[in-house]
Amino acid sequence: MYYFLHKYSCFSKPFQETQSFCRIHFFGQCGLVGGPKAHGAGRKRPEGRANDGSAFVVKRNQGVLAHHAAQVGTKLAQLLGRLDIFAEQAHRFNAVVPQVRRRAQTVREEHVCAVLREQDRVLMVRRPPEKLWGGLWELPRARRRSEESLAECAARAMRETVALEVIPGAPLAVTRHVVTHHQITLHAVAVDAARGTPVATGCDAWEWVPLAEAAEHRPVSAPQARILRALTGGLAHPREVN
Repeated sequence: MYYFLHKYSCFSKPFQETQSFCRIHFFGQCGLVGGPKAHGAGRKRPEGRANDGSAFVVKRNQGVLAHHAAQVGTKLAQLLGRLDIFAEQAHRFNAVVPQVRRRAQTVREEHVCAVLREQDRVLMVRRPPEKLWGGLWELPRARRRSEESLAECAARAMRETVALEVIPGAPLAVTRHVVTHHQITLHAVAVDAARGTPVATGCDAWEWVPLAEAAEHRPVSAPQARILRALTGGLAHPREVN
């Protein structure tokens, strides 16, 4: 019981008052004023030394122990009564108990960006200002659906952003990044224009940008910049870029 009061005494003043009462009243009446530690409890007495007035003495009168234990029980009952009143008042005033916020579950996604070249230039689009990362430039991109291949997703990205029909080619590069609880893998796939003229249907604007300047002179996201730098350096075969 004393251990329980000591462990939880920091939570409220009633607990502290009850702990103090039990320490002084119970231990005091049992001949242990100040608690066991004040009288050297647990220390080994040297052999051959007789007991004296300062020795650790416990009254063996069971009636006295039962009487004071009952008083301690009464004090605990008063404490529980205070806690019931507190709970009732909290409910009356619609008190809200803070809830532990659970960490969002990790979401893994795959995005595909289409790389359409015209000599030393590459087609880039600007994200609409009202969307996430609005105003940034990027290669036409789409989130890969579960049933899509990388080539199919690259063709859809061009169709939805600039209304171009393209012929997908080979994968060029891949990079990975994290946004909050989203783990995103970004693939870059080469495409060739089949027919049509670029029209800003799913973007704010489009432009042919020199590949050497795309990552350095345009506001782009970090993963897009890694892809563009890898394309500038030349890619003999698909690889992951960091």
